[in-house]
Amino acid sequence: GRHIQEDIPRMVQEAAEKHPGISCRIAKPIGIDNLMADLIEKRVQDASEA
Repeated sequence: GRHIQEDIPRMVQEAAEKHPGISCRIAKPIGIDNLMADLIEKRVQDASEA
């Protein structure tokens, strides 16, 4: 999405300009891990039962 395409590259560029002695790279997105999806589902269920 826009965050990956625009926001993160801009933030990395700004950090690189502030810290010229440090090399900055953008890695591939982590994506959704099944454990994270399970945790989100559990939190939604817990909230709906409250």
